[in-house]
Amino acid sequence: MEELCRFRPPQLSRQLTWEITRFCNLLCDHCCTMSGPDAARSHEPTTEALILAAGDLAASGITKVQFSGGEPLLRDGFLEVLDTVDTDVVSVHLASNGYSLTDRVIERLVTAGLHKLSVSVDGGTAEHHDLIRRKSGAFDRTMDGVSRSVSAGLCVGISATVTPGNISSLEALVNRLAEIGVADVSFHSVVAVGRAVHHPDLLFAADRERELEDELRRLHEIYGQDVVFDHSFGGDASRSTSGCPAQDRLLHIDPSGDVSPCSWLYKLDPVSFTLGNITAEPLREIVDRHCERLEDLRSQETERCIIPLATLAPIS
Repeated sequence: MEELCRFRPPQLSRQLTWEITRFCNLLCDHCCTMSGPDAARSHEPTTEALILAAGDLAASGITKVQFSGGEPLLRDGFLEVLDTVDTDVVSVHLASNGYSLTDRVIERLVTAGLHKLSVSVDGGTAEHHDLIRRKSGAFDRTMDGVSRSVSAGLCVGISATVTPGNISSLEALVNRLAEIGVADVSFHSVVAVGRAVHHPDLLFAADRERELEDELRRLHEIYGQDVVFDHSFGGDASRSTSGCPAQDRLLHIDPSGDVSPCSWLYKLDPVSFTLGNITAEPLREIVDRHCERLEDLRSQETERCIIPLATLAPIS
């Protein structure tokens, strides 16, 4: 499926996508990071190293950070890392599966000044969500956490993974979100990396792409006044970045501490796209020293994501 860039970086500064752990309580079929309950954590940086890097965000020209995982709320010390970020300069976003949104955690997120909580959901029914997540009861627990987070005053969005098997329940999802008062919903298809490589049934064949685009267009017409829709594919792609921002406007930190220009590029070729590691040197030094190494990305003239179009020369 032809897509524009999935990221929404600022126009004049940097966004950091920070996958802070590979540990997760769920074992999702489409997980691009191979996260799960048995994910090894021995190579993850110490909490102290994470705190030092978090304190470096503003000095590194980063004005938006998106924490994800694995499940970041299950990473020991994560809330302390969150407290370290200078929220006067850096807008803090958190991507979570929503399973661990207890009242205590929600209160901490409010206190930490979280700008936005993005909760991942797969379809609009427990049947669809729990099947991919391999956890009975996950859908109901996640949606309960979403509802309580909205009630607590958090800005909440939904990141909805769309597959050929759950198109039929998207309207049920959007309708429920509108009732709860969720700010927006972003739709994403599955990329064939990580665990999704072993589940090709989650990928869209060409004959189903138009069905998805037509359904999203229909839902937007019905619910567009109540819920903001965002997606990166088809002729109606919204708020997408043209070309590749993985240079001046985008950075990524892997659960191992590796810094790269883009999480998707890193997953496809970590050796070529690693710029440094936060356990070996400060984040701001990695950014300052290696910005000139991103010329290969800067030279890519395309309106679409470069990942399916070309194999870039290694950054050396």
